[in-house]
Amino acid sequence: MLIACEEIDLAVSPFAGPGFDPDTGELLAPLQPPYIVATTIGWPKPEPQYFEELGMHSEAVVGEIFANEGLIGASFGGSEACGNARTLSIWADEEALMDFVFSGAHLAAMPIVATSMLSWETTHWTETESPEIPTWDTATQKLIEAHAEGN
Repeated sequence: MLIACEEIDLAVSPFAGPGFDPDTGELLAPLQPPYIVATTIGWPKPEPQYFEELGMHSEAVVGEIFANEGLIGASFGGSEACGNARTLSIWADEEALMDFVFSGAHLAAMPIVATSMLSWETTHWTETESPEIPTWDTATQKLIEAHAEGN
């Protein structure tokens, strides 16, 4: 489903988190590789009860992500044309990412994906060179590569 739709209307939030200026969304200092980038994309089922359930869990996850040690920043987006929701986050290391993924609100939300989503894809990678914020285009390409590899 990822490559079947062009996100011509992708709307994204500015990056927020400890590594970003809360007023401008700009990096406070260049990223120091290596760091971890994680991205997700999901397509909710269209029935209202699924939107409500996903919304409740999403709010809880977003509420907790910024309290996690090791988070540098996160941005959220979506495309009405493609009917998807997206995340893009930057972490100091893989341990910090996994601590978030397998605890609290995120852990509680993971089973909901199986019942409330048509499809969901995720990947993460270690950035070893760039001190720049990863782009949504890069995140899309990494998702395509992971899907092609069967990850």
